[in-house]
Amino acid sequence: MSAEETEEGTEIGAEAGPPRGGPGEPPPRADLLDTPLGHELGQLARCLLGAHGATGEAVLDTIAATPRDRLEAIAATVAACRRREPVVPDRPAAGGTLGSRTAAEVAVANHQLPQRQREALALRELMRLRHRQIGVVIALEPSAVAALLARARIALHAHLRGFSVVSGAGCAGADRALGLLARRQDAEALVQTEVEWLMAHLADCRVCERAHGAMLEASIRYRIALRP
Repeated sequence: MSAEETEEGTEIGAEAGPPRGGPGEPPPRADLLDTPLGHELGQLARCLLGAHGATGEAVLDTIAATPRDRLEAIAATVAACRRREPVVPDRPAAGGTLGSRTAAEVAVANHQLPQRQREALALRELMRLRHRQIGVVIALEPSAVAALLARARIALHAHLRGFSVVSGAGCAGADRALGLLARRQDAEALVQTEVEWLMAHLADCRVCERAHGAMLEASIRYRIALRP
């Protein structure tokens, strides 16, 4: 069974590992971070808040509330992060490695996104949630999630490159095309008529073709830089 198929419904107890307390006692609060679930939620919190002490507290608050499954734990982590103020990441150091500079560049660009866009990117690119699951976490319809992800990827690309591929562009079908492109990129189901319309549109629209490339590049750079 693939990771995509097992994302939802994973029991928290199965991921937490053996408790460190005595028989019948819960593990010490800080030890909850040192579990597979704790590491995963910590990475999510760092993408939403930046690398600082509040990420650990957000994750501890989540796990201490004993969510039922992984999706509920992710939703609780997002809610906990919303209650905290993000910290501006450090800009790339001149003497760092290529990997560290790339990670810092993406972290800075990611911080400049609106909160909902930053959340959508983390939930999809980092946590690998389906659009329906992202909608559950941030209270959006799946169709709205696709549009949000498209805008987030294009905005991230613009912050990384220093220019927008869609600024000043006039395309009457852009909203529909970008939503369909986000769904296609994330392997969400499209009906045949949607595929046919999208392919015909891309053949005639340079604006959406450039936006498609920007979305793909943004996803790749995000995953390389911020996924563990």
